[in-house]
Amino acid sequence: MSVTIDYSTWSGEAFAYMDCLYIRSEYRGSGIGWAFVNALQQFAAHHQCVEIQWQTPPDNKLGIEFYRRIGAAEKQKVRFYMDVDSNL
Repeated sequence: MSVTIDYSTWSGEAFAYMDCLYIRSEYRGSGIGWAFVNALQQFAAHHQCVEIQWQTPPDNKLGIEFYRRIGAAEKQKVRFYMDVDSNL
């Protein structure tokens, strides 16, 4: 799991952004994911973050099912990216 603390210009509040949570297949279903999320919640609270955000590809069915089981809510969003030298 990798996490950064970011600042939302929309809300004016800090939030924790989970960039990646990966559990090897042989360890899935053993509670490790829950333990990581619990540690993340404690980390976010310690750093006075108002929420935790992350995203996952729509074809990550196992991840989406896990996130729903832990009570996470979905927000619709379109993600954009641009190469650094595309407009130079």
